Amino acid sequence: GFRPMGKKAAAPKKDDEAKAAEALAKAESQLLKACKNDEPKAAESAIAKGAIAIQQDEHGNSPMHVAAMYGSVQMLVYLHSLDASSLTLRNKGKRSALDTARRVGEEQAVLVLEALAAGRPVDLANLAAPSDDEADAAAEELPLHKRVEAMQVAEVR
Repeated sequence: GFRPMGKKAAAPKKDDEAKAAEALAKAESQLLKACKNDEPKAAESAIAKGAIAIQQDEHGNSPMHVAAMYGSVQMLVYLHSLDASSLTLRNKGKRSALDTARRVGEEQAVLVLEALAAGRPVDLANLAAPSDDEADAAAEELPLHKRVEAMQVAEVR
């Protein structure tokens, strides 16, 4: 049958909007994954696709909070370079990324966030090599990801 022009033109627009929304959601989840895995390159790609560095989820956690939770120090530096206000964002628990890093015991993330907040340069190369004492202490503890999983349950509430 014959369709008036107006009707036909309206339909694709909705598809485009749905596609755009889907692409954005994908970019946002790509950014959060990059924050967990400490992959600034992947994050750059997500940002290029429209993900927002200071977007907050339903718990008020930003990509910076996620990076802090997982000790993703390269991501902390990268996110800060995109938007320094990411340091001051608070989640529903009123915690900043620094508070979050302290809470889950991500010491390197704490050091990086403190340096960024103070405007000090961050030397990731030196950070990446813990002293022997730290390495020994870390070996005695639970694997980090297990500790983070255990803490995350508490973090989200």
